[in-house]
Amino acid sequence: MLSFFKKWSATRKWKKAVRRSQSEFFKDDERFKKLTHEEFRLLEDDKLFQAAISWIFGKTQIIAPARHLERLEALPLPCQVVIAVNAVDGEINNGGFNQYYFNESHILTIEASEALSAIGASRLSDIAKRADWTYQQIKGQLGNRKESTMEEFMASYENNPLNDFDTEYYAASERESAYELLVLYIKENIDCFGD
Repeated sequence: MLSFFKKWSATRKWKKAVRRSQSEFFKDDERFKKLTHEEFRLLEDDKLFQAAISWIFGKTQIIAPARHLERLEALPLPCQVVIAVNAVDGEINNGGFNQYYFNESHILTIEASEALSAIGASRLSDIAKRADWTYQQIKGQLGNRKESTMEEFMASYENNPLNDFDTEYYAASERESAYELLVLYIKENIDCFGD
């Protein structure tokens, strides 16, 4: 029960940090896709994360998923780091490492442990590295979203060694917030964002 509370609390903190009303979010999202370097420098900290994600997605979203990764790889490394941290932290806070691998959010241009290390989240990076090693050992036993039903996905949580990493990640997140470190990282690499 305690791990559920920590998971819920971590998810709530993440969502609270980036949440606004739907209409304001989408209005900002469209505006952020077209920001210049100069406009990025003028943004307040609480808008940097959404702006960076929106701008990157504006540069990479196309119909063919394979080309999405090509476009992401063509962007500066800090942009790739932001997407990787957003993917791993968001998925873990939503459904754990099992969901992260099931949804194939780990298939990016940079590994989660590398991205978390880049923003200064050394504890989270270590956990992600060990979880990735474990995933490599058991991935044949797990499904993925292309081939599995919802029932198979839910069953994949049973006796899954990745579950232990969730608890560890939530505890480390209390001392080392990926969101806060990511905002600092974006500020430090602000010249990589915007047109």
